[in-house]
Amino acid sequence: MGIFLWMSRLVDSGFYLTATWATLAFVYVGTGLWVREKVLRYSGLALLTFAFVRVGVFDIWNIEDQVARTLSLMALGAALLAIGYLYNRYRDSIRQWL
Repeated sequence: MGIFLWMSRLVDSGFYLTATWATLAFVYVGTGLWVREKVLRYSGLALLTFAFVRVGVFDIWNIEDQVARTLSLMALGAALLAIGYLYNRYRDSIRQWL
């Protein structure tokens, strides 16, 4: 958790902070899968959830261009649909990992 706080203070707010959170979440999940540690996996999933919420609540609404905002919302929706599809398809495998 110290890495999360350190990276959050180091990176300016905005898109780069959210991208840092998402990258750190994938590192946590990957490390958790590698060393078979549930706390790291759950921390990574929680951090990824925070990153998605931050994108939807703060980052997208700070975009001034309507076309870019619309495309960003569509990309976020597509990413969430892809995650939902992959979870449903590989539900049993994911439950074994978690």
